[in-house]
Amino acid sequence: MYSHTFANLPIKDMLTQAQKKNIKQLHDKIHRREQGYFVAEGEKVVYELLSSNLEVKSVYALNRWVEKNNNLLNKVETIVVSEKELQQISHLKTPNQVLAVAKTPHYEMNFLEIKKGVSLFLSNVNDPGNLGTIIRTADWFGVSHIFCSEHTTDAFNSKVIQSAMGSLFRVKIYVVNSEEFLERCKNNEITILGADMKGTSVYSYSFKSPMVLVMGSESHGIDEVCKRYINEYVSIPGKHTAESLNVAIATGILCSEIMRSVLEQ
Repeated sequence: MYSHTFANLPIKDMLTQAQKKNIKQLHDKIHRREQGYFVAEGEKVVYELLSSNLEVKSVYALNRWVEKNNNLLNKVETIVVSEKELQQISHLKTPNQVLAVAKTPHYEMNFLEIKKGVSLFLSNVNDPGNLGTIIRTADWFGVSHIFCSEHTTDAFNSKVIQSAMGSLFRVKIYVVNSEEFLERCKNNEITILGADMKGTSVYSYSFKSPMVLVMGSESHGIDEVCKRYINEYVSIPGKHTAESLNVAIATGILCSEIMRSVLEQ
């Protein structure tokens, strides 16, 4: 049934069993890929999603959230749910006030656009928290394109979405075959730079765009396929008392230095 309307669109107050099943399925990578949708949760994340250019299919929210944010809900199917129902469909240990289902974006690769600046390539980065932080960092430093190898964790995993804090809806994410993508970069005369402890110090290296910065996995670094295409390596000097830097922290330091270097040119 319908409890009220906004902008001539019904706001429903009934959550069906089919909807519950569908949302729960979207917490699984296979179903996300098959259906082409993902789930975003929490006030901040859903606000960023509704403010983005992504296509939002439906919103499931507590009544108080709907009343407070109905200006965001134009043309979006909205279902008012109870706290118990929200808990049943949420992937969070402590559900927030709202959950949304949106269409997974797919971007066409445009090398004319990519050649205008700096992009990231992630070689088998497996930790969702690290991937989310990298996306958020890229957004902060104006990196618009992140290319992920086929074995990098799914960017629309709920943990990635939470740690990216809305940046996922602004930065373009691509899943690519490593060899094919890096070969195209080479053919387009884009410098392929790898992060490695044995590389040139980031503080003395002169960064120039267009460039793709390759970051390796937390445990194995950059894989052998990618290494064949890398032109040069950069490193972050330290005392090396720790075995290595976290990949998300390393990406942040390198993006900061790239930004500084580019601004000084």
